[in-house]
Amino acid sequence: MSARSELARVREHRASAEAYIQGEVNAAIGRLNRAGIWSLSRPPHDLRDAGEWDWYRALDGYERSYIARWWMSDTGSGPDAIAHALDAASTDEGMATWLGCRRQIDAATSMKIRNSRLGYVPGTAMTGGLSIDDLFGCSGYQLTRLFLPVPQCCEYLAELEHNEEVDDRWSDSSSTPTATSALEAAF
Repeated sequence: MSARSELARVREHRASAEAYIQGEVNAAIGRLNRAGIWSLSRPPHDLRDAGEWDWYRALDGYERSYIARWWMSDTGSGPDAIAHALDAASTDEGMATWLGCRRQIDAATSMKIRNSRLGYVPGTAMTGGLSIDDLFGCSGYQLTRLFLPVPQCCEYLAELEHNEEVDDRWSDSSSTPTATSALEAAF
């Protein structure tokens, strides 16, 4: 295959994955919009006595500072209000939903800003240690490999095609050995 056709193949697969990711992000944005929430209020200075902020205390320092910089405001909603707006059974469940939406939006935004078509996979620091495969797991691809630079992506696509050929051979009933055909061949 020529370099030009390889690049076209990579772009086609990446566009398919990007469309899936965009659909997931649109769903996350829609969920937050329907709930009427976007920003989170700033936490109290002493988190030890603030039970609704237990989820926040459990995050690593980088993600906490990222949320504080990009997702908090003085007019934002508190964790209990967010959980209520999302119809969650508990504050922890509501904030897990909010965190999931936020992580998907941040990962997709990071990919767009850094132009994923050039081979960029966002790090896991701002997404609580979750890779894009964890956040968008049902895309049909290993996204961390699909968005590598083009040569590595081509190797990954070749592996996918090889695995599909193997799967196709075994799914074709005429080439799959059966007990009856083995007995017939023996007699």
